[in-house]
Parts: sequence; structure tokens; C-alpha cells
Amino acid sequence: GKILSSTFSMSDLNPRNRNYVSCRIVGAKGQNISIGQCDYLQLWCSTDIKDRSIAYCNFNFDFTVKLEITTDKNNPENLELWCNENNFYLKRGYALDVTGSYRHNCNLFVGGGFENQYGYINLESAAKNRFLHTRLEGIGQIKFGTNSEGNVIERAYFGSTNSLGIIPVTDNGVLNRI
Repeated sequence: GKILSSTFSMSDLNPRNRNYVSCRIVGAKGQNISIGQCDYLQLWCSTDIKDRSIAYCNFNFDFTVKLEITTDKNNPENLELWCNENNFYLKRGYALDVTGSYRHNCNLFVGGGFENQYGYINLESAAKNRFLHTRLEGIGQIKFGTNSEGNVIERAYFGSTNSLGIIPVTDNGVLNRI
């Protein structure tokens, strides 16, 4: 596995304004990886034979504005590229995108704030992932895409007036639960 670069800026905390990957992890297998702060952190499954998957890792992320799990969009041979069976220990962060050509599955996400009006969880290509102790205070949206199945999000916090509101949820998949 490799970490390709890293930067961080507190100037804008809207994850939708994060267009450039500041840190990319590829090909990690059975590793323990910790990152303090990163604007746009991407776990990327490549068409390179060594880097097609990310699996069996423990990831500890203290602060990410945007976390993305995805696959190489330039995949002419339609290879299976996956991110499966990982444990993600999240602290502060605003957005998660799980996208790509493969249903990334059986990952465990523990913690994670996803707090503020810009925050979101977007599970476009995801199956049987679990989220435990997820704060979701003031989150903007949760979306399950058409290639999403059997994901479970456990909301952990109901202590302030910001956390009592209804979370906008779009579920175009099947058997997803909050």
C-alpha cells in the first residue's frame, strides 16, 4: 500500500468544494494506517494488479473534510476493483462518498461526526457496510444509490437541538437502514 500525498486547509469546510485529492491510499492490505488531518482523503482501487483492492486494514482518521472510497474510472477491461473488510475509526469529518464500479462491502465504520449543514453520507456503490456510533448532528443528507444494498447506519447522538431534526434521506437501493 501507498500514501501518495497529503495537505490540509481549514479555510473552507464545505466538502462539496473539495475537488482535488490531497491524500490517496492505494493497495493497502492488512495494514494499520493513521492520519491526523486531511482535506480530501481518497481510498482508490487501481487497475494496477498490485493496487486493485484495499482490504483487511484498520484506518484511524482524526479529521477529514471529505473521505472517498472509489475505483479507477479508466477501467477498459472492467476489472473488479474493491475496498472490503476494513475497519474505519473516524473522529471528526463532514462527508463520505462510496462510489465506483464495484459494491464495496463488509466495511465497519466506527464513530464519525458528519456534523454541519454541508455534511453528507453518499453510499452509491456499497453493500453490507455498518456504521456504529455515528454522530450525525446537523447533517445535510444521507443518500443510498441504486447500487447500494443492506447498509446499516446507527445514529448515536440526540443531545442538542441541532440533532433532533429530521435527516434528509434518499434511498434508491434496497434493504438499507438508519
